[in-house]
Amino acid sequence: MSSSDRRVEAEIERVSGLHVNETRLRLALNTANMGTWERDLITGEDIWSPQEEALFGLTPGSFTTTHQAFLKLVHPDDRKVLEEAARLAIEGKQAYRSEFRIVFPDGRVRWMSGAGDVLRDATGRPTHMVGVTMDITERKLAEQRLAAQERRFRALIEKSFDAVAIVSADGVVQYATPSVLNLLGFSPQEFIGVDVLGLTHPDDRERVSLVFARLASEPGASSMAEYRYRHKNGSYIWIERMASNLLADPDVQGIVINFRDISERKRVENERLRLLAAEKEARQAAEDADRTKDAFLATVSHELRTPLTAILGWAQLLRTGACSVGEVDRGLITIERNARSMSQLVEDVLDVSRIITGKLRLRSEPVELRAVVDAAVDAVRPAAQAKSIQIVLHAGQDALSVSGDAGRLQQIVWNLLTNAIKFTPDRGHIEVSLEARESHARIIVSDDGEGITPEFLPHLFERFTQADNSSRRSHSGLGLGLAIVQQLVELHGGTVTARSLGSGMGATFVVELPLRIETNPANPAAKTTAVGSSSHQDHHLQDVEVLVVDDEPDTRDFICKVLSDCGARVASVGSAADALSFLDHSTPAVLLTDIAMAGQDGYDLIRKLRGLEKARGSRAIPAAAVTAFARPEDRAKSLEAGFQIHIAKPFDPGELVAVVARLAGKSATVQT
Repeated sequence: MSSSDRRVEAEIERVSGLHVNETRLRLALNTANMGTWERDLITGEDIWSPQEEALFGLTPGSFTTTHQAFLKLVHPDDRKVLEEAARLAIEGKQAYRSEFRIVFPDGRVRWMSGAGDVLRDATGRPTHMVGVTMDITERKLAEQRLAAQERRFRALIEKSFDAVAIVSADGVVQYATPSVLNLLGFSPQEFIGVDVLGLTHPDDRERVSLVFARLASEPGASSMAEYRYRHKNGSYIWIERMASNLLADPDVQGIVINFRDISERKRVENERLRLLAAEKEARQAAEDADRTKDAFLATVSHELRTPLTAILGWAQLLRTGACSVGEVDRGLITIERNARSMSQLVEDVLDVSRIITGKLRLRSEPVELRAVVDAAVDAVRPAAQAKSIQIVLHAGQDALSVSGDAGRLQQIVWNLLTNAIKFTPDRGHIEVSLEARESHARIIVSDDGEGITPEFLPHLFERFTQADNSSRRSHSGLGLGLAIVQQLVELHGGTVTARSLGSGMGATFVVELPLRIETNPANPAAKTTAVGSSSHQDHHLQDVEVLVVDDEPDTRDFICKVLSDCGARVASVGSAADALSFLDHSTPAVLLTDIAMAGQDGYDLIRKLRGLEKARGSRAIPAAAVTAFARPEDRAKSLEAGFQIHIAKPFDPGELVAVVARLAGKSATVQT
């Protein structure tokens, strides 16, 4: 083959190859829905491939081949952007890339993506732009649908009451809905980038840290728990938190946390627990009170029955007349001693009742403590001598004066001494000290008796409480004495404490009372002695007429006996009606009447009597209420009803005689 033939054949192959490549390119462009274009930057002529024309909805060959004709096909809103992208590419500042809309002749709008390059001559002058155009309408529509869905989702989330946040694997906030921000009080700038662990209550951080570690290591894992998170104002609120690991989700790439405020629920739960605890405590207290009441009633029954047995027993023996003279004296002494014991039990119960109801009243006056202590020691000395117990009093020469009720102060010391005597064995020792300590006076009562166990010491001053409540206990009493002491001391502005080294080691009680500030120390009348148990002088009641009204025959006979022995002429009746009948035809000098009586009581009697006296214009008969109603309000009620004096049962015979003498004008020295 000649060389010319070979050249012809080579040219045929080249042309054939170009044709194949062009065919391949055309196929690729058709498949990719792309077209090519070329723009002559010098002449302004555009050359489009048939595919390019088809993309723009034109019939192949119908394009006018000018750039301005091309711009007319572009959506008006995108022309400026398109031209700016071409300018930057021609100036060599960036490659040509642009997305724009075209408007078909029938009005349809489609999105196109253009990409190209700038050709330059040997001098670097741009001469041509070549590129491709791709229809991206479907992609744009998909993006628009996705954007719309995202907007709807974001609007739904942000307007939802549920609070949602997305945090990284290490707990840093990446996104938060407004509900979260409102819940915790932060702005978006303050909350995004915050470590959730730092907002957690210190007591919950360890649990939260463990949960985050598990969530970050287990794809798809979730957790629900309740934690406390710090509000911006520093307070903590209870949150129910559900967290899910969506780190592998390309659309989330984080841990999604749902927050729900459960503070109100927690408050209700805590209130419910508090009420349950309070109800349980109240129920336990009621059960304890019932047990204490039952034990107290059993103790009262025992303490009253014991002296009552001796009283009734000796009374029956004396009534038979079979006792010798010595036995009669012994029986009478026993009856008196046990009656006084019963009276003291009743007074203790009444004192506790007055204290509990706040009706115990104290007279405040200057009181010398030495006189109080001496009187209390004298009062208990017979009981101490009966057990051969030595009482030693240590008191300095300085007068210690306090403000208070002399009788109640003596009761404090008497109760402490009585308690010490009760728990001190025969031939034991009791020491009473009176001293000044700074601005307080101290009364110290120590014994070498049974002592107090450490377990019982904290309960020593509680009402109705005794170290031994069993039937085997060796000491009598209601367990009220020390409780009364504490209350009386506190009413005087002082304190009482007890100490003991334990069982068999004795006990020491210390009473501290504020010293009185002397305003007139030179005036001896400013000092008041203690109330003692001095004996009563006999009062001459010769020929004093007395009417006694009481529906209890034994009490009525006792009163008549006491007054008759003093020379009074005594008449007695058993009811208010009988008393009114008697008063119709007789006018006694003094009227003594019980309050609680069947039918008409003492109040009815005195009111009717005062009414009759007023109607007749006669003199009011002096009257005393002799009653077991011993409260202060009972005394006030009796005086308001028309009585001159109120006498509480039981009473001392000398007191009764003194009252009658005063009412009859024989004495004016008795206080009631």
